[in-house]
Amino acid sequence: KTEAERFLPHRCSVEPEALCCRPCFVMWVQSQVEADSPHIRCCHCDLELSIRVLQHLIDEEHWQRYCDAALQRNLKRDVHFIWCSKCSGGGWVDTRHPISSCGWCCPECSNTFVYCPQCRRDHGSISCKKFQRLRKEVMGKQSKDKDSEGMVQRSSKSCPSCKMPIQKD
Repeated sequence: KTEAERFLPHRCSVEPEALCCRPCFVMWVQSQVEADSPHIRCCHCDLELSIRVLQHLIDEEHWQRYCDAALQRNLKRDVHFIWCSKCSGGGWVDTRHPISSCGWCCPECSNTFVYCPQCRRDHGSISCKKFQRLRKEVMGKQSKDKDSEGMVQRSSKSCPSCKMPIQKD
């Protein structure tokens, strides 16, 4: 590669001849953003790229997606943030309230509920432990259902008249 074809937005330990062009490097970074990777790394040396470098490399759409994903990750880790049980909204809870009065009103949809101080979810009168177990069972069942749907799609075809899945010949 000529020097004009090689591109690297930071100091890298890789030999300059092995470097890729800017469009390829940008595509690599954008693919990591699309995969919602929390740490965007150099494709040559595995160094985590800085926020400043990312902002200059990727287009506005990918930058917004990266920022949105980072915000979601941070909110999930924030022990004072709670998600609404009815809409996609959320907000911060007042930690000065005693555990017995963990009530919250969603600013988006005005849904009011009592949340569990341990898992920060609304699970009514079910104990937190039982709720977590039931949630895992439901999530596991949904995963198995998706696997089953994939199997049906791979091993069947649509009936020409009623469009129901039938076994392939």
